[in-house]
Amino acid sequence: METLNEIKQMMENMTIYMSINGYTKRSFAKATGISQNTFTAMTSGKIKNEKKSRALHRASD
Repeated sequence: METLNEIKQMMENMTIYMSINGYTKRSFAKATGISQNTFTAMTSGKIKNEKKSRALHRASD
C-alpha cells in the first residue's frame, strides 16, 4: 500500500482532473465505479479500510 503522502498526492491530482473536466464527486464516483461515500472518504483523507483503499487503485488504473 502506498504511503499516506502518495495517496494524498493522488487525491489532489484526481481533484484537479475532476475540476478541469467538469466532474462532480458524484459523477466521477459513478464513472469510476466507486461508491460516492467511499470517494468522499478518499478525498477527505478518511480511508482506514484497506478494501476501500483498493477502490482508489482501481480508479487510478
